Amino acid sequence: MLLPIVPYVPLTAFRLVTKVLAARIVAVICVACSTLVAIGGLRAIVSVGIVTTFLALAGTALPSGLALLPMGFKRMWEVSSQGGRLVFYDPDPELAHHTSFFVVTVALSTNWLWKMALSQSSLQKLLAVSTIGKARVCLALSCLGIIFMKMLSCFLGLTIYAWFAGCDPLLTGQIKKHEQLVPHFLNNLATMFPGICGIFIISIFCATTGCIASLINSISGVLFEEFIRPWMPLRTKELTSCRIMKLLCVLVGVYCGCVVWLAKELDRLQHVASGVTGVTAGTLLGLFTLGIVFSRANCSGALSGCLLSLVLCGWLLVGAENALATGALTFQGKPMHTMGCGKNFTEVNVTTVVREAVKIPTKPMQSIFRISFTYCPFAGAVSVLIIGIAMSYLTGKAKTDSINPDVFCPLTQSFLHKLQNRSPTVSMELRPPNTEEVYMALDEALKHLKEVIDR
Repeated sequence: MLLPIVPYVPLTAFRLVTKVLAARIVAVICVACSTLVAIGGLRAIVSVGIVTTFLALAGTALPSGLALLPMGFKRMWEVSSQGGRLVFYDPDPELAHHTSFFVVTVALSTNWLWKMALSQSSLQKLLAVSTIGKARVCLALSCLGIIFMKMLSCFLGLTIYAWFAGCDPLLTGQIKKHEQLVPHFLNNLATMFPGICGIFIISIFCATTGCIASLINSISGVLFEEFIRPWMPLRTKELTSCRIMKLLCVLVGVYCGCVVWLAKELDRLQHVASGVTGVTAGTLLGLFTLGIVFSRANCSGALSGCLLSLVLCGWLLVGAENALATGALTFQGKPMHTMGCGKNFTEVNVTTVVREAVKIPTKPMQSIFRISFTYCPFAGAVSVLIIGIAMSYLTGKAKTDSINPDVFCPLTQSFLHKLQNRSPTVSMELRPPNTEEVYMALDEALKHLKEVIDR
């Protein structure tokens, strides 16, 4: 469901140039990415990703740098501080707050932990390297790159706010939704620096190409391994499997292109897809943690934990979406102004601000849905662990003597190694002989002896 949402960013950027052909151009990009994956495979994805990373970084940093030339960094920082955009620590414990300290450290960390360590696209790249040490180096470099990209994005956001601090384009009707703010900013910046729109479109196009190619490859791999390979004969040639994978890549790319071409309101679909991804991310993270940490976890506990976690988080997501659609639930946003329209941004003062009131839910049950959707991954992971551990103990512990300790985390490995080192002596001294097992062993020995005599 997330795959058709990725091309939404270049779709918004292409509308800077052409509004009629924007959806068709993005659909062609999706099909081209699927063809690239089908022909080049994982090596092509990695090569494209390396090149597009530098172009995306340059395209994000350049508009911010050029916008600061007329105003200066000091003025941008002052305007952002006066407008309440520089919040380094917000200890507000309100669960409906989207930018508090607890949301960033607990909820968003859980989501990024799943993206970096457990998502299919990340795992395929990490498994492609030869050793675990190289995989750790790749993961560390990837984390540093994401941190740097997020810093550039925040810097771009502060620059845009300082540019429109006194005359918000959404309130004045210059744009219709928040997603059009960056293209509108680039249009204004292009009057001073011609060509900046083209550079930004190229960077967005490059970043989207690498992301779509990676997602197409991972989705095709999952479809093949989980739904096609189990039904294939054992003697199937590797060439046949490769051709099926290439066909799946093309079909997934065509599906992505069709959704982008036909969907008219992708912004709403984007919000729903982000929520669904958060629900599944928390469940998968909790399931993985349950498996590598707790040796007593069994299939019944894992299955019940996953199902109940999906039901709980899905109920929260559906309830919040319904409340938002009906207007019964709204979230407080940052203040916006139109007092400085027609003035230079160096003359705008945003110190006197009146915040908008929050619309309180009319029904008591809707107060539960005010919980920020960013908490969904954390709530899903915790619910899987609590329910999975409890159900595993209720349904009977797993057989630790038949478990390979290498599949667990180091702390659990040390515990299992100690348990296995003590188990043989205990079983030799206290375990009574099983008569049925002795008879079966003697019967097998007599059959083998009879075959030897007959020869």
